[in-house]
Amino acid sequence: LEWCLAGTEVEVFNVLMHTAGEEPGQENVTLAPIPKHDESGRVVGLIIPGKIVTSSVLEEKFRPAKELQSLFDTANMPIFGVDDQGRINEWNDKIASLSGF
Repeated sequence: LEWCLAGTEVEVFNVLMHTAGEEPGQENVTLAPIPKHDESGRVVGLIIPGKIVTSSVLEEKFRPAKELQSLFDTANMPIFGVDDQGRINEWNDKIASLSGF
C-alpha cells in the first residue's frame, strides 16, 4: 500500500487475513488498489476493493481500474474512500443521494 500511495501502479496483490468470530481462521484475499488523485495528479488516497478467494481461483484477475471506478460510482450500495490519514475523501453516488452531499 505504501507503494500505491507513493504513486507506483500495483495491479493486484494477495494477503492472508486472520478472521475473527466463533471460529477464527484465515482467508486469502486479493486486493486491487485504485489510487485517488487530487486536481494536480498527486495520489491522496486509495480505494481498495477486495475479494475472498480460494486456492483454486488465486490467479483470477480483477477488472481494470477504470471498470472498478465505474462500479464504485454507480453501485446501488454506499461506498466511500479514505485518504492515507483515514479521513473520508470520496463517496459514490449512492451515499450522495442518501446524505444530500
